[in-house]
Amino acid sequence: MINGLEGLMGGGKSYEAVRYHILPALQKGRKVITNLPLVMEAWEQLFPDLVHLIEIRTEAKPVLGTWDAEAANRGEFAFRVGEFKEERLRLVNDKPYLPPPKSKAPFSGVWCFYDEWRGKNGIGPLYVIDECHVSFPRSKPMKGIDTPDEVIQFFKLSRHFGVDMLLATQRFGSVHEDIRELIQIHHRVMKAIAFGEPNSYIKKTLNGYRGAEVSVATRKYESFYFKLYKSHTQGQQVQETEASDVTPFIKKWKRGTWAFCGFTAMYCVYAFWPSSAPEPKQVKEFRRDISSTPPGHYLEYDPQGKPVHVPPAQMAARHAPAQPKQDQVQPKEEPKPDGGPMDGKTLHLSGSSTFRGETIYIFEVSSGSQRILTLTSADLEEAGYRYKHLAHCMGTLTWKQGKELPVICDAPRLAAGIDSKPVVITDSSRGAAATTAQPSTPLPDPDYPHPLTAAAKTAQLVKAGAL
Repeated sequence: MINGLEGLMGGGKSYEAVRYHILPALQKGRKVITNLPLVMEAWEQLFPDLVHLIEIRTEAKPVLGTWDAEAANRGEFAFRVGEFKEERLRLVNDKPYLPPPKSKAPFSGVWCFYDEWRGKNGIGPLYVIDECHVSFPRSKPMKGIDTPDEVIQFFKLSRHFGVDMLLATQRFGSVHEDIRELIQIHHRVMKAIAFGEPNSYIKKTLNGYRGAEVSVATRKYESFYFKLYKSHTQGQQVQETEASDVTPFIKKWKRGTWAFCGFTAMYCVYAFWPSSAPEPKQVKEFRRDISSTPPGHYLEYDPQGKPVHVPPAQMAARHAPAQPKQDQVQPKEEPKPDGGPMDGKTLHLSGSSTFRGETIYIFEVSSGSQRILTLTSADLEEAGYRYKHLAHCMGTLTWKQGKELPVICDAPRLAAGIDSKPVVITDSSRGAAATTAQPSTPLPDPDYPHPLTAAAKTAQLVKAGAL
């Protein structure tokens, strides 16, 4: 991955690179190759176990062979060590090489990226290139300034070699366009002096060289990491002049916020502080009445407002629970005598018959004004009734030990009719119907046995020859 770190002088590029890129990579066991002016004495004291992973470059590396970019696509080694087209060769570490061109900056040649170190899972070194616009200048044909094609090819194939790069510069507009367009994460750092924070710097993260802004953070400098690198390479480190006539808006806002909070706190204390005004007259009188109340008594006030001391016994009597009223015993209602199956019906004595000294009485049963059925005294006695003949056309009918019903020789009562609602009487024997609007005497029915008088009974006996 190729990342970019952009910022003006003193903006925090070196601190950001050492604190958040170089040191974490070393702690993970990865080799770092850089041209940053690291103070190795400080590293040996603070991180002695990481020193062997640091390589500082101050000039370009010699050419150890030829570069073949197409070989990487074929799965072969692009760095062909020991293969030269020139005949003027030198030996270094028993390997032939060509010296780098004079006045060449570090990492300006493709052989500056040749390194045989490999870490876990075949990962390569991390290259941190400071002031990369010097090593990879923007193309200026008129001045004869350009970045070699071999270097551009290596950047495009860097993923095949397992290496990562952090390019730091003051302005990526001065870097070759083919290289700056390969940046995936672009970090921008700037001073926070204008915001009233000289010990901090602002970092913005963008998605690519021309990508959108992803995040903004304010980071504070930690003096512990200052000793690991030099920020002034051409002289003694000095304190930069700060802007003394610039008051940032954020600082004004903070001052206003503190002033508002202070005023609000003072007002709340004033508003909710207990009042020191004298007690009202009613409160004083109430306190006096309370103090004069005998122990155990209750304090009350009469309608005129004078205090009254109520003894405990009197107060207890007031609030004693009321005695519940005793429930009145309701007299039990005697059960109504049971009339048996004929209860609610009307019985009419309609005749009698004597045979061999035994008399059987005939009854008509009606409900309302309608005759229901005909029964004999034998039927009623079989059902549980007892008939007692009192006189001609009268008697009593008793149901077991229950109700006693009077029985006489009468006929069912008919309802009275009017012109709009006449009474209809049906003669079942003749199949005829008659209407009447006034009460009338029922028509004689040959099947209806009328009560017999004594004279009628004598006449029947004479006619039968019994007398």
